[in-house]
Amino acid sequence: MTDREELSLEVLNNVAESWVFATMIYKLLTGAGGLGNIVAPECKEKGMTMPTERTRAIIQTREFLVSLSRDQALPEAVRNEARRLLRHYPTANEVLLAGKVEERREDSLTEPFLSSTID
Repeated sequence: MTDREELSLEVLNNVAESWVFATMIYKLLTGAGGLGNIVAPECKEKGMTMPTERTRAIIQTREFLVSLSRDQALPEAVRNEARRLLRHYPTANEVLLAGKVEERREDSLTEPFLSSTID
C-alpha cells in the first residue's frame, strides 16, 4: 500500500475527518467559501449547465443517434455505430426517472446532476 493510500484510509475510516474532507471537496467544486476563483474564467462566462439543460441534452442526443441510425444517406458503418451506441444509451423515460430519484435524495452534499423535467 502506498503512502497516499494509507493516508486516504486514515481519513476515510474516521467519520468526522471524512465529513470534513467531503465538505472541503464540495466547497472546492462549487466555489463555496470564497474558493470560486479556482473555476476557469471561460466557465464563469458561459455559466454552469443546469440539470434540466443536461437532461434535455442527453435526451436529444439519443434522438440524434436514432436519426443517424436510420439515415440511409450515411455510410453503413456510421449507422451501425449509432445502433451500437443506442443499445446502451438510456431512454428519455430512464433519464427522467434518474432525475426524479436524484431530486428526492435525502443528502444534500451535491445538487442533482439530472432533472425530472426538461422545461
